[in-house]
Amino acid sequence: MIKIDKDKISSLVHSQGWKEFKKLIKNRKIELAMRMIDNPEKVGYKEKIKIKAFEECITIAENIVKKEELNRDN
Repeated sequence: MIKIDKDKISSLVHSQGWKEFKKLIKNRKIELAMRMIDNPEKVGYKEKIKIKAFEECITIAENIVKKEELNRDN
């Protein structure tokens, strides 16, 4: 079983680098959406999957932090 170091994840999620990473993913998603509108058949499936995978990584890490914060509050 894999042990998750929740303190490291928490410090990562609250870091400036994390905010920049989220901003880059958001901008990439907007760029992809604009390309899909302009020329839908040229947008690659791999690009869509990469963005979705990054979004899932962000969500998982942030949910771990939220769960820990809720556990501490209770």
